[in-house]
Amino acid sequence: MKVAGSFTGRGTLVLLVLAVLTLAGFLFQEMALLRLSLLLLVVLVLAAVVASLNMRKLSVRIEGPLRVHAGKKFPLKVVLRNQRNFLDSIGLKVEIKLARNLHFSAVAPWVAAGGDVLLDLAIMSRQRACVMEADYRIESNFPFGLFHRELKGTQAMAPPILIYPKKIVPRELMMQGALIASELDRSSRFSGEFGDLRGLRPWQSGDSAKHIDWPASAKSLARGHELRVREFDPPGFYTEHCDIVFHSFGKGGAILREDRFERALAFLAGTMDYLYSLGVKFTLHADFLAWLPQAGDSRNALIEIYALLAQATRATGTEAHEVQSVIDSQGGAQTRIILSDIETESWVDSLEVPKNSVLVDIRQVRFGRRVTRSSKEAVHA
Repeated sequence: MKVAGSFTGRGTLVLLVLAVLTLAGFLFQEMALLRLSLLLLVVLVLAAVVASLNMRKLSVRIEGPLRVHAGKKFPLKVVLRNQRNFLDSIGLKVEIKLARNLHFSAVAPWVAAGGDVLLDLAIMSRQRACVMEADYRIESNFPFGLFHRELKGTQAMAPPILIYPKKIVPRELMMQGALIASELDRSSRFSGEFGDLRGLRPWQSGDSAKHIDWPASAKSLARGHELRVREFDPPGFYTEHCDIVFHSFGKGGAILREDRFERALAFLAGTMDYLYSLGVKFTLHADFLAWLPQAGDSRNALIEIYALLAQATRATGTEAHEVQSVIDSQGGAQTRIILSDIETESWVDSLEVPKNSVLVDIRQVRFGRRVTRSSKEAVHA
């Protein structure tokens, strides 16, 4: 790596003072001014030499986790090494770019000759990414802040760091009955020991102590009444398997915004995580995966789908008959969730959607808008 450098503002000021003193010394034939200008010249030369030596034979090694989720902090280790046999490095600043919107910096005040410094950082990415290489820059203004020296380099991340999308659970799935099976057959099962909370009632003989609502009971006893017990509805029946359909189909004139695809992927990740937490197996059918079904029947399978989402690019040219054929292939009694990065009004009238389908509207939350970029940048950013 080649050391690049330039004058800082302070260095430029000293250079101007040097020029003025030299010119004044010659014009007025003042030896004192010439001696002072010569002294400043020696200082500048020595500072330039030390500044260049301070940046020689430095290397950076970056280590991070293989898979993380956007919106959560993760550890990143940066090892800054001084490979020289003499002359310590002083006043170093390291800037690292992992993705388009993932920049961070750290300061190493002193690195001994032949030694290294470990910078243990906690960073967070707000967006999904597939980090295949990391760009770094080492810079310093040592000594005296007269010169700016920097080194630039790139490190390949093997294997790459996969940053999964954020997980946002759609409110449609939280609605009562959204995932309740229409028939009590082999494809459904009990959701749990209790159903939804109906309310509170006075305690009766035979009630379990774990059903007692103690805060409400304390108020009731203070007024001279009985204990209060939580009463639940009968347990519901969740479907045992669910199909998830993700598409980017919309009628002509639909507004295409890049942030909506990122938002839709966040809802998709939240949907899969929510189904897994309920023990509901699912199969994902997505146009950006060429409609190849992805089974989510285990934790490992879920992680592999997350990895696909981290590297996904938006599908273009999806047509209505493609989406309809995927929906029809799942059977009428199968519970399905349909997500899209296009407004629901732009595609729902063009498809025959079964009644037991849950349509997710991604406009219920908003992400920050970003500048449009190419699909290649979206993968590696």
